[in-house]
Amino acid sequence: MSDVLEISDLSVTLDQGAARPILDGVSLTVAAGDFVALVGESGSGKSVTSRAALGLWPGQATVSGSVRSCGVEMVGASASDLDRVRRGQVGMVFQDPRAGINPVRRIGDFLTEGPQLALGWSAERANARALELLEAVSLPDPKRHLRQYPHELSGGMLQRVMIASALMTQPALLLCDEATTALDVTTQAEIVGILTTLCVDLGTAVLFVTHDLDLAAATCDRIAVMYAGQVVESGRAEDLFEDPHHPYTVGLLDSRPPLGGLAPDTDLQAIPGTPLSLAESPAGCRFATRCQARTPQCETRPGLLADGVQRLVRCWHPSGSTPASTPSGARS
Repeated sequence: MSDVLEISDLSVTLDQGAARPILDGVSLTVAAGDFVALVGESGSGKSVTSRAALGLWPGQATVSGSVRSCGVEMVGASASDLDRVRRGQVGMVFQDPRAGINPVRRIGDFLTEGPQLALGWSAERANARALELLEAVSLPDPKRHLRQYPHELSGGMLQRVMIASALMTQPALLLCDEATTALDVTTQAEIVGILTTLCVDLGTAVLFVTHDLDLAAATCDRIAVMYAGQVVESGRAEDLFEDPHHPYTVGLLDSRPPLGGLAPDTDLQAIPGTPLSLAESPAGCRFATRCQARTPQCETRPGLLADGVQRLVRCWHPSGSTPASTPSGARS
């Protein structure tokens, strides 16, 4: 199975005003047909990582490492290479659909204009594809919706339109940047179900950015957990959910509210401390100040180490295993 996205040792540093990189040595792969989640707190670098697949970098930033999207190197890519990837090979669904759709254009125009102008599709081909996808994302009356304006559709319906738009050219990779966060739980489940089905039916790989570990574990093949610009743990979804090894992953799972609700006079468990800001750049483990298992060894920066089958953990003392030691050639 070939990789449609290969991120290797990616670092993104603001040229001014930051003591540490936004992304620091991030490595990640997404194979054809894979459904991979990026999970972490706000500011952990999830969105910057996903947008790197399209060569969308923060302004005034220095980028190093490698990002190969569908075989094209996006770091330092030419304008023609960027256009080729963005026009047909990689699609993206953002968090707020209303911010991505022109409010004075009909839904049909929004869906069909891009393929006609950028790829030379005929109006008939573009309209047929739009109708096919609106039906695939479970909109009840695709022909009527093509004639409607964005304000006539609910948020959940518009997010379905955004998914259809991202899939118009049947891309090899679909990027979902918090695509379900603004939706209610029922609509969120429907959207994720649609994405999962389309991923299987079309063979499209999905990189799914979310705060919700439960959602990621229920839908994704693999999960990468990010903290302060680094991947701190990655592995198969069921493994991370059932047996988390990094203290931050453990904290995220422990801070979930129980399904039956909290007992009276019981507080929700939270990870102590506050997330690392861009003004802070500790020499050792970035989670150490919030970690109850820290030792003097944690003042030395850990690499991303193998810890079991298909499991990588950036920690000197991963849960459920013996303290790690730095192997020869370990990447930090």
